[in-house]
Amino acid sequence: MHEKKRHPKRNDDASKGPQSSQGLRKRATKKPKREGKSIRWMVIALLVAVALIGWAIAAASYASDVEGFQSPDVPLGQGRGAARVGTIVWLVSGLARFLWNAVVQIPNAHRVAAHTVTQHPVLLLLIVLSAVGVGLFGWWMSRLERQFAKEDERFRRMSENG
Repeated sequence: MHEKKRHPKRNDDASKGPQSSQGLRKRATKKPKREGKSIRWMVIALLVAVALIGWAIAAASYASDVEGFQSPDVPLGQGRGAARVGTIVWLVSGLARFLWNAVVQIPNAHRVAAHTVTQHPVLLLLIVLSAVGVGLFGWWMSRLERQFAKEDERFRRMSENG
């Protein structure tokens, strides 16, 4: 009932102070928010994938060399259709065993690492080279992104002036 009404805000330039259109400073334009995942996120995800695949291969190598873990012989059946189905079953079961072995070998991580360094140093070298390649790819992508951002900014300035 006895509410006070607020005065409407002033919109004249005098009330805005030094940031007015006649002021000394221009208001800085905000950078547009980037869409999608960042390059850093992508590179980290790829490095994690390289590390997990490297671990799975090293664990499989350890299991086959030390523990005698071999793939079983799967009868493929007779005829083309049976052979195709048998091959698909063999591949899927092999992938499942490969991934399961990577999880099972986690408690033996020190043995897997020692076995990989002593018996299969090429595997370690390939994993490191893959990780370096992912890092260089990320560096190249970030340079390319900065270059495109500069060209985009230049294009926007030209289109605003012209």
